[in-house]
Amino acid sequence: MTNLRNTVAALSILGLASLSSPAIATVDDPNIRSSETPRPADAALAQHYEIEASKTHETIAEYYEAESLKMREKAQEQRRLFEQYTEKSYLHGKQAQDLQGHAAALAHKYEQAAKADASVAVSHRQIASKLRGNHATASGISKINESRR
Repeated sequence: MTNLRNTVAALSILGLASLSSPAIATVDDPNIRSSETPRPADAALAQHYEIEASKTHETIAEYYEAESLKMREKAQEQRRLFEQYTEKSYLHGKQAQDLQGHAAALAHKYEQAAKADASVAVSHRQIASKLRGNHATASGISKINESRR
């Protein structure tokens, strides 16, 4: 009885592994050749993934643009504090120079973060644009191929 259980368990594990791992699973369909052009369903699926990826990159770009704006606002606040510490240093006594240096350093740090976030946003917009371009090119090719039939 235990031998039968072990055999069934081993076969179950092998079956699950072959379903979950494309490296283990093989397709023995003679109609599928690697040099074939994609079937319409494959092209539609690829087009769908390109559209979804484009939307995702747009969303990521929007997020980083918003973060860049937040960082620029924080930098502006620190510059305002720097001006206050400079103009009214008598209110802060011995700490005035430390506060000025700290505010200036933070303003610089936030400005650098804003530039980095803006750069990431631009990169994601470019990726989204390329994906949209591929989508437009792929749909144009599909229409041309359909008109030739």
